[in-house]
Amino acid sequence: MRSLIKISFIIITAITLIGCGTSKEQTTAMEEVRPLREVIVNDWDKAIADAKRLNKPIYVEFYTTWCGYCKIFERKTLKDEAVKRELSDYFVAVLMDAEQGKGIELAKQYKVNGYPTHLIVSSSGSLKSTAVGYLKPKPFLSWLEGLR
Repeated sequence: MRSLIKISFIIITAITLIGCGTSKEQTTAMEEVRPLREVIVNDWDKAIADAKRLNKPIYVEFYTTWCGYCKIFERKTLKDEAVKRELSDYFVAVLMDAEQGKGIELAKQYKVNGYPTHLIVSSSGSLKSTAVGYLKPKPFLSWLEGLR
């Protein structure tokens, strides 16, 4: 009797494991939902090169490590699926620390005075639009969509 229970348990477990596999179609569909491009962090040269190669404008967020609203923006707004899709489809996205490396020079060049500061810049580096402060996903999306 015990061996019959053991065999039944093994068969049920095997059937369950086989049935839980993900088909190629399901995997492909799930991957399509994810953004195709990553957010570049503190690498302006890569952002410019990608923007030129892809013929897209650049979205730049200037942040600091001590800025609370920068952290909230990145945790809430940049994690929003619609925002990720918009940035992936229409922009090259880069986050620049305004107090380190190339970020210091760029913050001066673009006259960044508060954090977070959001810019849309052409692939040649010319400023197209600026927004300052924490933006919730819907207002941020509206701003981006108006600048495509």
